[in-house]
Amino acid sequence: MDSKGRTTAEPRVRLVLVEVLNRTQIHPYPAQSFPFAHGLDLLEGVQTTWLRIGMDVDPSELAPRLGDEERRVLIKRLKTLSPTHLCLNVEADEELRAELEQMEPAPLVRVLSEGLRESAWFRSFMDWLGCTDAFDRAFPDAVHPLDHILPSYRSENLNFAAERAQWHIEIAVGRACTRKRPLSENQYFAYVPEVWSWCGCSFCAAADSPLLHTKIAPMETLFRHLKAARALASTPERRLVFNLVGSYPFLHFKEFFNRLLSIHDYPPSQFLFTCRIDEFLLRADELEELLPAIKAAGHQVAVFSMGIENLSPVENERLNKGITSDQVLKVRQRMASIKARFPDAFDYPPGNLSFILFTPWTTAEDLATNLYEARRIGIDIGGNFLRSRLQLIPGRPVTVLAEADGLLVPDMPDHPFFSGCIRRPDIQELPWRFREPGMEACYAMMRRLSPSTDVPDDDPLLAKVRRAQLHFPIDVLSIADMADLCVAVTRDNPADDLDSLLVGCIRRAFKDVEDEIDARPLSPAMVARVLTRVSDVDETFLWGAKVTALRAELPWVRMELSSSLGPMSFMLTAARVGHNGIARSKRYLVCTNDEGPAQEHVLLMARRIASILDGVG
Repeated sequence: MDSKGRTTAEPRVRLVLVEVLNRTQIHPYPAQSFPFAHGLDLLEGVQTTWLRIGMDVDPSELAPRLGDEERRVLIKRLKTLSPTHLCLNVEADEELRAELEQMEPAPLVRVLSEGLRESAWFRSFMDWLGCTDAFDRAFPDAVHPLDHILPSYRSENLNFAAERAQWHIEIAVGRACTRKRPLSENQYFAYVPEVWSWCGCSFCAAADSPLLHTKIAPMETLFRHLKAARALASTPERRLVFNLVGSYPFLHFKEFFNRLLSIHDYPPSQFLFTCRIDEFLLRADELEELLPAIKAAGHQVAVFSMGIENLSPVENERLNKGITSDQVLKVRQRMASIKARFPDAFDYPPGNLSFILFTPWTTAEDLATNLYEARRIGIDIGGNFLRSRLQLIPGRPVTVLAEADGLLVPDMPDHPFFSGCIRRPDIQELPWRFREPGMEACYAMMRRLSPSTDVPDDDPLLAKVRRAQLHFPIDVLSIADMADLCVAVTRDNPADDLDSLLVGCIRRAFKDVEDEIDARPLSPAMVARVLTRVSDVDETFLWGAKVTALRAELPWVRMELSSSLGPMSFMLTAARVGHNGIARSKRYLVCTNDEGPAQEHVLLMARRIASILDGVG
């Protein structure tokens, strides 16, 4: 007999769980069900092992390929365990699957990435293991299968990356979302009655997912996890991280922490909460009252994710979100105030407010509203804001609406967008198109303005946008300025493609330029004088450049430079409508005589020269 009262005969089922860990804690590959699958070894004839292997992989790869070394280490360990059944939290790549098929005996392989709220997974999982009858005999009174299975976090790290990976324990209990406004009351869904009973956000299933019948209260389930996780190492410098998913934990914040704080020796931990903006405002006072005790215990609360979605009332109504821009401003101010008081005990990480800026129905007016409100509220648009878009999941009301409006298409030509919401390869978004003319080009430009753009560096459209940015006036440098230009041009003269939009934006940037804008005709002497007023020419000009010649070629002034990158030649003149150049200030234009596109270092030098010329008196 073993410690659990079972016979010690050779187990009939040897289940191995393989958790692939990526480098990004914010978007781990889902393994919510692993602790309960691991706990199945209480059944007669079942032995379970949990292996963790870390790798440097982008979380947008929903089916990542294990590196050769990681695969070698994993296969070596699996051969010693000889599993009959193998579960991964990601799809097995072709190389791994081929090696698994060559094992003797070859294990049955499946992905186990379902969340705890998805009731169907357990029965299908037990059938796959061949343990359904054994479970029913052991627990004939089970209301919910997890009532009798305690989570277990005992695991084995297979490499250094796994050893260094911080435990990120996802727990989903209770009601995921409290939003309750039926789509029958939403004007945008008037002609799709089949979705009228839906009560949550039109793109999300959280509020409409059925609650599972169980004998164990949600709060008790939370503390089962916390008790099991005590076996894991935790220090003030390296705390356990619990991701408490959904509305229930946050709305029962006071009950949760009063109970946790009564466990005086519980190791310091970080608790990530997800909630709605209106839910945070509802519980903010309780949170602030409890934070002194939370701090004293060495814990930290982090508001990990709250959805703004869209700051246009029109778009947010279609998403059935029920959040206003004034509420967004209020929640940002309140979070900042709490963090200022409790910097160690409360946090809201960058990007904790999520967006859906582009939808199939987005108009230029919607974008203008979003940019205005983002400034008013103080939202940094340089991160995910400009590149965020709606992901249409089959069966969601907003997907039904897009299909009714004829906006679903066979494929989307631009690069995929990774929001972090789709974390399983069996959930695929449906491609869609924009209803409004010019919006495709607008999205192509906007998503490439962000310094954290998610398109690859060798993307040809990204190269076009970055080259165009070098042509904007000296005082139009910020991402917000260029986003404003993009929206203004799209509103007034929608472009068929990105090239046309970029040209329109550059022209719009100089829309105040008449035949001449307070710009005196240049002469070599004038250029020479303005150069003498520059405090340090060597720093003003890049790459140690020196002026070797200035001569008049009316209406131009030719400037010759020597530099560490070789000689350069520019033509300078007062800016006039109709003249093309590679750089402009508000008053002056810089050109080259070279045929074809200018090299990037030439463009950068031209911008620097244009900025100097505005010093001409």
